Amino acid sequence: MLILKKLPQGAIYPQLTQAPISTYADFLNFFRGGHTIDDNLGATVVAATLQAAMLNISIASGYLTKTRSMAIPNEFLADIFLTASGSELIQTAVDRKFCEMAVQLAKKSIAEKDGKLHPYVGVVVVKDGNVIATGFRGETGKGGDHGEFCALKKINADVDKVDLSGWQEDAAQSELVLSMRTFREMVRELQQDAELR
Repeated sequence: MLILKKLPQGAIYPQLTQAPISTYADFLNFFRGGHTIDDNLGATVVAATLQAAMLNISIASGYLTKTRSMAIPNEFLADIFLTASGSELIQTAVDRKFCEMAVQLAKKSIAEKDGKLHPYVGVVVVKDGNVIATGFRGETGKGGDHGEFCALKKINADVDKVDLSGWQEDAAQSELVLSMRTFREMVRELQQDAELR
């Protein structure tokens, strides 16, 4: 995360070595939305880490940018940002992980007992690469609750006032119907819906 105010004396600023190295996509995703780190990259111990090598490669490739912290100019800090090309590079890998989560959630769907066919729906709400809510059809135990409703209810209790019908994208002859939208798209649609009422 970006740090916008000086930390109290004695506090330690985030270190590059805290970035995940399990995959290149996870490493890049760590910097989505910006991340302030202690700019000690010249220190021998830090420079010898896999994270430092990955950072240098990412900057040289144009997937990350590094600037001196403007919010706290009197500290030796750097702000690292994922670029648009970096985001495009990891989109597929990160989205696949969230889609797999949605499929697993969809398998938990509880259909209404009205004799009609109902789609299996799993929902993963993601903001800045982090899961902020999940849901599946019928999760509340009340028949007819859409997976989107169940996920958004965990974020905002006022979701009862929003019509979420028509949000699923149907695929012909598909066993599972996935509904996955970015958080920004959902907020925009909810705001537009509220303005129309």
